Amino acid sequence: MFPSTLAPQVRRWTAAGLIALVATFGFTPATFAQSGNIQPNAIEIDKNANLYAGDGASNILNPGATADWVKDSLQNTDTDSDPNDPIAIGIVPNFTGAVGGKGHWNGVRIVDGVAQGDQDIFLTGGKENDTSTWNVGPGSVGSSKYDITQAYIANNQSTIFFGMERRGNNGTTAFDFEFNQVGSVGGYVPVRTVNDVLLTFEMQGSGGSGSAIPHVYRWNGSSYVEVALNTLPAGLVTSINNVEIKPAPWGYVDSKGAWVLTPNIPRFEFAEAAVPLSVLPNVNACGGFAYVQVRTRSSSTATSDLKDTTKIFRYVFGGPAASAAVTPSCSLQFGYSAAGSADSTGNTTAPNLTYSWTFQRNSQPDGSGTWSNVGSSTTAGGTFTASSAGRYRALLTVTEAAGCTAGTTSNEIDVSPMFATASKTLATASALSVTLSGSAPSGSALQWQRFDGTNWLNLSGANSTSLVYSSFESDVAPVVPFNFTLGSDAYAGKQWVVSLRLHATRTFGGTVCTADSPAQTVKKVTAVDP
Repeated sequence: MFPSTLAPQVRRWTAAGLIALVATFGFTPATFAQSGNIQPNAIEIDKNANLYAGDGASNILNPGATADWVKDSLQNTDTDSDPNDPIAIGIVPNFTGAVGGKGHWNGVRIVDGVAQGDQDIFLTGGKENDTSTWNVGPGSVGSSKYDITQAYIANNQSTIFFGMERRGNNGTTAFDFEFNQVGSVGGYVPVRTVNDVLLTFEMQGSGGSGSAIPHVYRWNGSSYVEVALNTLPAGLVTSINNVEIKPAPWGYVDSKGAWVLTPNIPRFEFAEAAVPLSVLPNVNACGGFAYVQVRTRSSSTATSDLKDTTKIFRYVFGGPAASAAVTPSCSLQFGYSAAGSADSTGNTTAPNLTYSWTFQRNSQPDGSGTWSNVGSSTTAGGTFTASSAGRYRALLTVTEAAGCTAGTTSNEIDVSPMFATASKTLATASALSVTLSGSAPSGSALQWQRFDGTNWLNLSGANSTSLVYSSFESDVAPVVPFNFTLGSDAYAGKQWVVSLRLHATRTFGGTVCTADSPAQTVKKVTAVDP
């Protein structure tokens, strides 16, 4: 909904008008995108349309369906991040539900303003095929029968399901669901291309009997042309509530424009339908998307006046989604994870997927060479042991039970094991010192250490690859007596024994890696010839 302060400016909606609005008010249309995939479930299209499952096989028009629009009646703590978005995520009292409303729904729930609070109606009765006549702004549609209150869209891998509610039942209303292959979100004027689809359900009621008559149209480049229903795949069914029905636990909008939880929804105010997924272009069992708008008009004829509308939003039909990441360790092993991958319903916690990994190594350390396969896996995550250091990545393909696949390539990482070496390279008699040399991977912080019998202690300032050590007498106690023979002479003396090592630390790929060289024992002896 637009703020009321924009009302004088919201008039004729064209691409130029939208750009002007952005420039004038700094408004950027929100990114309305939702997935309504409920695979493997199907919405019951009941002989008497309603919102709850469990009517029994003899009372539904699409055999095998076991779900309905009301998913549960639990407390809803979800929040709507953008009040301009026509898609309801949570329940905002008096905006997307009644005070005290609760529950969750299957698919996507679309909510529109009502009565005098509606911010997007056709002010001067635009025509379906001529968007230049569309004049959208705030106001009232007049008769409550044209007033969209809420609508529903869901799909599985074979069917699209629709639900639609209006505020009044005193006559005929055509509900339009337009599916465009290209477009943008947040506006009111669709971008139409050849083979776009308009699904219209004409809600009618008289006496004790009502109907929701379906119509299917395709855009031929200049107008929507009706498709004969007998040429469509089997599976198109519709129904309307011929009697009062129990409202959803989040409520409905009554004839006065108020969100309420009781009483029942009056007859002829709710309709539902199932349409084969194959009627839409560029959409199939493995997913796809469309730009969708919901509208009402006085009848299904092309010359009838348009009445109410919603903003355009992007509807995602769902399909598996792959997410891959590799993480370096302190050794030749690195981790891999498909966390974030999702099945067609968007489920990431226990997705119905199988996994196929291919691990690759680049011929050049900087990743500029060619990639070669070096291993594989079929688990969701784990560790892979590389045969040598280098630049690595992983290719992931996820497959859903229906055979739908999605693939991605992980980030690249450098695999370089952490190590530290040390060796004695020189002893100087004149200074009674010993020199040790060490090494570690590039970028490591180095620290020479001495063992005191219990702990390894850092040697102050000893942070290079070379250490000249002569602090025997100050660091350790001597071994006394220390007797030995040199040639034919006997000596009595003291011996100092010190253990030294090189400790290296490196932060690599966000992981702090450490390594210690093998200990090197150095000794000093002083003695006399008694």
